[in-house]
Amino acid sequence: MSEKVVSRQDLEKAWRRWQFFNHSCYQYERMQAPAVCLSMVPIAKALYPNDAEKRKEMLLRELQFFNTEVIWGASIIGLAAAMEEDVAAGKLEDTESITAVKSGLMGPFAGIGDTVTQGIVTPLTISIGIGLTMGGATLAGPILVFLVGTIYTLILGHISYFLGHDQGSEAIFKILESGQINKFIQGAGILGCTVMGALIAQYVSLKCGIQINSEYGNFNLQTDLFDALLPKMLPLLLTLLCWRLVGKGWSTLKITGLLAAIGIIGGLLGILA
Repeated sequence: MSEKVVSRQDLEKAWRRWQFFNHSCYQYERMQAPAVCLSMVPIAKALYPNDAEKRKEMLLRELQFFNTEVIWGASIIGLAAAMEEDVAAGKLEDTESITAVKSGLMGPFAGIGDTVTQGIVTPLTISIGIGLTMGGATLAGPILVFLVGTIYTLILGHISYFLGHDQGSEAIFKILESGQINKFIQGAGILGCTVMGALIAQYVSLKCGIQINSEYGNFNLQTDLFDALLPKMLPLLLTLLCWRLVGKGWSTLKITGLLAAIGIIGGLLGILA
């Protein structure tokens, strides 16, 4: 069997198809599989230029259920492309192993990608962008969110795809087992907590309006007690309350209603300023 070579141009085209169409055709039966199949079309054409049946077999094989985080999980698509090259070259006879490898990796990469992308990078970027916008830099916030999101998605997605294709499964499993990813996630989480703490202190506003007047002078609970103990104590406690309610299953609507009630009642009674 003559070995067909997939060019770098074919791989770049396959990566672009995955990158720009990974969320375009979700369905409950196959989830992201249509996008995987679409991305494999340039690979199939390069491997089987004169054999329509072989192309059909390959694309049907890549149409099996698949669902993961699309940026970090791009390495799985790159690995699947490399395995398809081995099938075409006669180096891999067990074609079911491709589906098995994809199914085995999509869970771990979904956990990593969702934690980093949706749990750290996106919230932090949006929070900083909101801060810039509220600070008067009207366009800086949206531009920052757009640029960081685009650069993060394209660069990391490209690196991830070609890591899977060029380095293979051994490199991927080595990275997953080394613990470096967990250290990165832990460090990013600490950074995220630090930034969120600064944003809470700057943008969450809650002050006590109670003031006690006596013959010995005036005692303001906010300035003379809370600020003396811990500046921004009340905003921190309010944020922790919301976090606790989210953990108990409260919806955003219910929490918003509670905050509105606290604000209205506290303002009318003079408890909150």
